[in-house]
Amino acid sequence: MARKPPAKDWDRYQVTAALKRAGISFAGLARAHNLHHTSVRTALYQSSPRCEALIAAALGVRPESIWPSRYTADAVAANPWRRHALARLGHPAADLAGGSSEPISKHETVFGSLHCTELAEGYNGSARVAA
Repeated sequence: MARKPPAKDWDRYQVTAALKRAGISFAGLARAHNLHHTSVRTALYQSSPRCEALIAAALGVRPESIWPSRYTADAVAANPWRRHALARLGHPAADLAGGSSEPISKHETVFGSLHCTELAEGYNGSARVAA
């Protein structure tokens, strides 16, 4: 029995053309959802579950039909941040990889274990060294 070849992602030109045929622009879609005018376009180049869902809804399809490679179990398991974002949206692909939907680690910065909120609260306009 011959195996079916894996589905290919739409390229950015196909997505843009489909939106144009529907009379929708990226900027108009962003304005309708109170996003920056370029943020929706990021889904064409990188993982962005929220923007992928907006584009797919505007086209009347599911996001995994436009970008099937981003919704495989391997892709979701390899990226805990994407799994977390999909879980926040309530997408069933978040459960494909199993495990927790929370990201495993936090980014380490030159400030050690301080988080952005702590830096913002303690910032007084001068350079600060974490102890």
